[in-house]
Amino acid sequence: MLMLFPVALLFAQPLADQSEEMICKEIDEYRASFGSLARPVTNDAMFDYDVKWYDLYFDLDPVNEVIQARTQILFQSEVNALSTVILDLTDVLTVDSVFGAGTEFTRGGDLITITLTDTLALGEQAILGIAYHGQPQAEVGFQGFEFGSHNGHPIISTLSEPYGARSWWPCKDSPRDKADSVAITIRAPGDLIAVSNGMLVNTIDNLDGSKTWFWQHNYPITTYLVHLAVTNYEYWTDVYHFSDGDSMPLEYWVYPEYYSTFYTRWQTDTPYIMDAYNELFGKYPYENEKYGMVQFNWGGGMEHQTCSSMGGAGEILNAHEMAHQWWGDMITCADFHHIWLNEGFAAYSEALYAENRFGTASYFSAMSNKDWDFYGSIYRVDTTSVNSIFNRIVYDKAAWVLHMLRHVVGDENFFDILTQWRNEYEFSTVRTEDFQNVAENVYGSDLTWFFDEWIYGAGRPLYRWWWGVQNTNNDSTIITLQVDQTQDNSYPTYTMPIDIHLSDATHDTVLVVWNDSRSQEFSLALPFNPGTVQFDPEKWVYRRATQVTSLDEETLLANDFSLGEGYPNPFNGAVTFPIHTGFRQVVKVSIFNILGERVFSDQIVADGTYRYLWSGISSESQVLGSGVYLVRIDNGDFQHQMKISFIK
Repeated sequence: MLMLFPVALLFAQPLADQSEEMICKEIDEYRASFGSLARPVTNDAMFDYDVKWYDLYFDLDPVNEVIQARTQILFQSEVNALSTVILDLTDVLTVDSVFGAGTEFTRGGDLITITLTDTLALGEQAILGIAYHGQPQAEVGFQGFEFGSHNGHPIISTLSEPYGARSWWPCKDSPRDKADSVAITIRAPGDLIAVSNGMLVNTIDNLDGSKTWFWQHNYPITTYLVHLAVTNYEYWTDVYHFSDGDSMPLEYWVYPEYYSTFYTRWQTDTPYIMDAYNELFGKYPYENEKYGMVQFNWGGGMEHQTCSSMGGAGEILNAHEMAHQWWGDMITCADFHHIWLNEGFAAYSEALYAENRFGTASYFSAMSNKDWDFYGSIYRVDTTSVNSIFNRIVYDKAAWVLHMLRHVVGDENFFDILTQWRNEYEFSTVRTEDFQNVAENVYGSDLTWFFDEWIYGAGRPLYRWWWGVQNTNNDSTIITLQVDQTQDNSYPTYTMPIDIHLSDATHDTVLVVWNDSRSQEFSLALPFNPGTVQFDPEKWVYRRATQVTSLDEETLLANDFSLGEGYPNPFNGAVTFPIHTGFRQVVKVSIFNILGERVFSDQIVADGTYRYLWSGISSESQVLGSGVYLVRIDNGDFQHQMKISFIK
């Protein structure tokens, strides 16, 4: 890291680059495959049993891109007279046999229904085994199971979130059911190295050109966090020392051609990030095993439990994925309606890390880089596709929700909430109402108003405000503050505390007003006559705000309407173009192809500068081809347009 610039600036630039171009690549670059196997558990009978452990075996053939595999499952009946067990497994894989507690099975789509030899009573346990083979599905959700290559060498890796575990092993593919442990055995060519969750307990040379690696993970884990990665890795290890004197290994696996770059970044950044999170969130939850990072071909990162899979070496990607070990792995959303409890917490942790290591200015810089105009609900109503679950709302807007909650309840309460959240739900699965209950118990007051408008509601407040002196004398001044919420009526009227900063040459104070109506006037008494009044100057509210000083200025602002240059242009993953409005306006956004056909349309409510993000996706959610496109904005009175180039 160059030391020629202030530390806050050093951190701010990687945050913008890595958080948006690496982490959010999870959203922007893989939409073509989003529908494949992206669906939740489809049969309620799958919850008639509880998985206790998985024992997985994979014999990998990178030349022919096939696997021979076996899964054993210890499960416990949750009902009386359990007679069948239903598992998820893609129908592109062939089941050779079922053994153990049942041998008869039928297949229907991506489900296996196994008839148990003997019915099980409530609480009774049994073991089932499934032997199978074939070519696992790639391009499932974000990736699935992929046979790829790097620098002429095979790389075999998995990424199963949200419902992709079934694409390579039979399981109960729901985050709601965590197995108590998992064993992963991998046989592969001997010139490669196989990496997975937990601890490497043994490696065997099979004396036939292959090796077998035995990995064991002894903590509760959900299916999408199980992984493997196999290639000709360079490996190194370090030791992390906890403040209580305990220690654990930090383990790293990278492609040989990237060793120098990754070694420098990971060796430098990882201990700092681990220090910050241990201080903020409590001790690393898998201290008896390891924290590792393994390189793979996918462009972003994935928080596989105890071993994050990484497409880059950047500091903020590192911080994001490590944060998931607490928020997403240790505590996991029970279903993907509540994915913000994973992704929003990890995205906000990036800012907390910045604050912990570099100071307050870096914290606010990190939050500023997440300030995009998101108008959807953080709570995901539709969880049947990756496209409907994952977008910037559940990352960045959700991070803003935690940022705002911190200011509403105060720092001490906020970090007590995180502590209590861990204490109550460590190694379990959760929903939004669980977090709300913890927050209310610590804060001591009802927060329904906050969660209703920010988690279940959509949009953001658009404030128009002005101030003036009501009267003054030698001892005090009364000022009038007018606050209007100008967002469309389809969005809620927000209740929020707003900091008002007032100052003159010798005085400086902050007053808090509670705004809870569309038009509200406040009278503020001060012991001085302020020369400057600032509205939420530190940006604790996820909002847009326009100060109006006169009726003439309000009219002028309403007529201000323009389209800024797209960046980057040409673009690959996504392009952002600013839409400038002086006042709240309804703006129609249209994108046309070179034939003049409208391929995308949207309508927004803009107030000030609205940074519009487009990812080369049509209105029908189809990935468009490379070419020149025309962007047009229309507010009913004026139109502006520009050309952009999409290069895939």
